[in-house]
Amino acid sequence: MCLLLKRPIGLGLGLHRLLMSVSVSKMFRINHYNSSHSSALSEGVDIGLHNNPHPRYLQVQHKSNLLLKNKNIPDLEQLARHRKLLVPLNEVEDEWKNASGPYHIREIAKHFNIYKDLFDGAEFLSWVIMNIRYKGEEDSIIPVYWGNVVASFETKESPSISYESNDDDWWTLLLTNPDGNLHKPDTEVLHWLVTNVPGQSVNNGQVICDYLQPFPPKGTGYHRFVYVLFKQEGKFDLSEQMPLPCFNSHSRTFSTLEFYKRYQDIITPAGVNFFQCRWDKSVTTVFHRQLQMREPSFEYHPPPLYIAPQVKWPHKKPLKYLNRYRPQE
Repeated sequence: MCLLLKRPIGLGLGLHRLLMSVSVSKMFRINHYNSSHSSALSEGVDIGLHNNPHPRYLQVQHKSNLLLKNKNIPDLEQLARHRKLLVPLNEVEDEWKNASGPYHIREIAKHFNIYKDLFDGAEFLSWVIMNIRYKGEEDSIIPVYWGNVVASFETKESPSISYESNDDDWWTLLLTNPDGNLHKPDTEVLHWLVTNVPGQSVNNGQVICDYLQPFPPKGTGYHRFVYVLFKQEGKFDLSEQMPLPCFNSHSRTFSTLEFYKRYQDIITPAGVNFFQCRWDKSVTTVFHRQLQMREPSFEYHPPPLYIAPQVKWPHKKPLKYLNRYRPQE
C-alpha cells in the first residue's frame, strides 16, 4: 500500500489522516520484519553474565576522583615534562580490565567473527579475563591475547590458565578451532574441554576431551583457536565424555552452539581469548603420530589471467599493448 501524499477530493481530513497513519504503520511493520529476518536470529543477543561486578557509575566516579587527586599533585607535571614520570603498568592493566577492557574484547571478537561462528551471532562481555600462557623454549612465555599469532610448535603442551574466581565457583573451559574440520563442514575441531573446574584449579577439573596441539593443515592459512570460559551454576555430570586419550579426528568434531544450547541452563559464557596459528613442521608429527593419518596438503591454483580479444585499431593504447598478444614460446 502506497502513502497518500495529497488529500483526495471529497475525502474528509480526519479520514485522510487515518489512511495516512494506517499506511505508515503497515510499511513500518513490513520494513521491521524484513530487517529482523535479514540476519541470524540470535544476532546481538547478550548471553553473558548480567551481574556486572564493576557498574558504570562507579567507574565514572572513580575516574573523577582520580583526576581530581592528580590535579592536586604539582610534581606530576614536572616529572612528565622532564620524562621522569614512572607509570605503573600493572595498575593500568588492572584498571583496563575493570573498566573498558570487556567492551574492547567484544569488539575485537566481533571483528574476527568469533561470536558469529561459535554462537550464531549471540555475544557477551568478558567480565572474567583469562591469563593464558604457553611455555616456550628456554623458559620463555608465549601469551594468548585476542588475535595474536602463536606458532604451532609453541603449543605442544597445555598452557597455564589463571583468572579471578571464588573458591566455591565452578567453571568449564573450552578450546576449539572453527576453521579446521576436515570431515564435516560448518563444524569445529575440539582441542580441549574441561568441566567442573573448582575455582582456578584447571588441573583439578573433569577432563572430557584431553588437550591436543593445534594442527592447521598445510596450505589453509591462519586458523583461529578460541578459548571460552563458562561459569557453571553448580557441578554437573557431562554424559558424553570421550574415551581418553582421544586421538580420533572424527570424534573431535564439535559445535559450540549445540553444546551451549544443551547446557544453557547450567553454563554462561564469561570470558574469551583466542589466537591465530598456521602450519609448521610440528603439525606433520601430530597427523602421523597422534592422529595416525596421512597429512593433508592444500594448494591454491589461481585462474588464468583474462586477456580481452585483440582489436585491429586500438584507440589510445600504448605500444606495449601488443605484448600480451605475442605468441608464447
